[in-house]
Amino acid sequence: MQASVTSPQRLPWQVALALSLLAADFALGLVQLFTGALTGLTLLVVLLLAALLYALWLWGLYRRINWLRWLTVAGATVGILSLSWTWGLIRHQGNVPLYVLKYVLFDAGAILLCMPQAHAWYTRSPA
Repeated sequence: MQASVTSPQRLPWQVALALSLLAADFALGLVQLFTGALTGLTLLVVLLLAALLYALWLWGLYRRINWLRWLTVAGATVGILSLSWTWGLIRHQGNVPLYVLKYVLFDAGAILLCMPQAHAWYTRSPA
């Protein structure tokens, strides 16, 4: 008899790309905090909390937390559906290219999380 050795399943490229796009969106979110009204210690605390939240979010997605994947997809959907209401606010703030880039990065990452390969990754338990 021969024992079968199972190797740990590799991260699909769709999930890796989705995590990269979401990480880029989160990094731009941190940069965006510098353009706000916060300064000094308040900015530092908010920046550290946001960085921790973003890191935990990405770590959770990497660890195959399926409800977090669906929360990400739902967030992207709500963002797109509410864009017509928030567009005036985005234009008023004056940094339209940054907001558009953030929307594209987050939504593209969320779309990749809906791919069949991502579904298989999230519904199969880790080895």
